[in-house]
Amino acid sequence: MPRNLDNSKILPLACAQVEAFLRRGNYKYKVSDDGSINARFEDMGISISCVGDSDEILYGKATWLKSVAIDDWDELTELINDWNSTRYWPKAYCVESSGELLLIGEANFDLEQGATEEQLDTYVDCIISTALTLQSFAEKGIKTLREAD
Repeated sequence: MPRNLDNSKILPLACAQVEAFLRRGNYKYKVSDDGSINARFEDMGISISCVGDSDEILYGKATWLKSVAIDDWDELTELINDWNSTRYWPKAYCVESSGELLLIGEANFDLEQGATEEQLDTYVDCIISTALTLQSFAEKGIKTLREAD
């Protein structure tokens, strides 16, 4: 969607800019006590925050809201390795939680020099869209593995 942005104005990273992007897209989100911005997109819970010594790093963490049986560790690890070897973002990994596996993706962008509004919007959109691509990849991969059994 075209916008009238002042592309020449480089601003320091601020989570308020992330919120502005989400508001413009009519996305529902909540801000937690620690300042992270949390939203749900399909079956991905996404948390975006500004981290680093000067809050100069845009950090996105996506968690697939569908758990996988712990018995599928090897299969999920194989899928994740395939993902990580063929894609830049997000970095994916799985963790065990309460006897189930959670798939997590992370992306971060060092914006120490700042960014224009359009650049920041692109980074936030990248966090969201690549998380959803990871979700789709995992769903198809798990389905294929289950059909092979």
